[in-house]
Amino acid sequence: MKKRLLMMAIMIVAVIGFAGIKVCAAEEKLTTGEINSARNVDMGKNYTVTWKYDVSNVNKISLAQKGLLTITASKVTHNTLGMLEMNVAVYDATGKIVWECRDEGGNTNPSFYVGLNAGTYYVWIEPSYVSYAEGTTTTYSFGFTANQYVEAENNNTKETATPIETDVTYTGYLGSGFSVTDSYDDGYDVYKVKLVKGKKYRLVATGVKGICNWGTKSTAVDDIFKTNDEGKDYVASYTGDHYICVWNYHNEQYKYTIQMRTVSNYPSKTSITSLSGGKKSFVVNWKKVKCSGYEIQYADNKKMEKAVTKTIKKSGTVKYQIKKLKAKKKYYVRVRAYNTVKGKKYWSDWSKIKSVKTKK
Repeated sequence: MKKRLLMMAIMIVAVIGFAGIKVCAAEEKLTTGEINSARNVDMGKNYTVTWKYDVSNVNKISLAQKGLLTITASKVTHNTLGMLEMNVAVYDATGKIVWECRDEGGNTNPSFYVGLNAGTYYVWIEPSYVSYAEGTTTTYSFGFTANQYVEAENNNTKETATPIETDVTYTGYLGSGFSVTDSYDDGYDVYKVKLVKGKKYRLVATGVKGICNWGTKSTAVDDIFKTNDEGKDYVASYTGDHYICVWNYHNEQYKYTIQMRTVSNYPSKTSITSLSGGKKSFVVNWKKVKCSGYEIQYADNKKMEKAVTKTIKKSGTVKYQIKKLKAKKKYYVRVRAYNTVKGKKYWSDWSKIKSVKTKK
């Protein structure tokens, strides 16, 4: 918080220092004129705008389904101020703001990512200190990927939380910039998931750079999230909506994933107990765990790129031979267990990767 307040103070000083200069900031509502004059744009096409003081650049898009909108825009460089920050805001069909972000980094062509439900939206793009950009041209474009398992902005309160299902991985993006401080910045995302009283769950996240907390239905908006470390088991104290918050405390936009696991669906992690090379083959042994079966994966590189997967459908099998390999070749191997519950598979984490060399 201290860092954020410091950045705000620096921005205030900067604005005072450039008295009379228009510093770009997204409005909460588009004017009727801005809506009526909005440019209809298509995905994948390049567009340009030559900046003019007090003339807004508003673009109209229509999304047939939920997914991830990507906005890419080139920045303007001024001989005194240097590279100007790029601002982007998304408005709904009525012209009300739902999301905004500012790229304050050194990217000359930053991309902005925002998850949205199906519908009509308006996208406003403009550099900071826009009067200094007058007469220069910016190139920009839009892309879209349909995805039912992405966050839907604006989702920074309990009331606007993105609903998610258990045992499904969801993707989100954060990145407001320290100088964007109003209620529509992308400083944090809120999700809600229905849990059953007495059942054990585990919040699993990847790529999170802020704080992952979650809370109950009874707490207020400002403190709705009670700390529960990500990765630890949690027994639901009531049946109903529980809330998850991913908080961005970094001056950058980044991608993350979250999943609320039903612990009983997932088997324990197994481990490789032995690995021995044979003639154009190898034999792998692993620790037995309670599960429906196992998967063995092997590749000729540590990153497991283009790996081959073998499925073992018996939980009692703990040994397997991989044949028809290259002679005197080093392979990397890992194993994981899986459970099948009502026709759906749930995997444990992979074991540690081990290597083995085949014989001639």
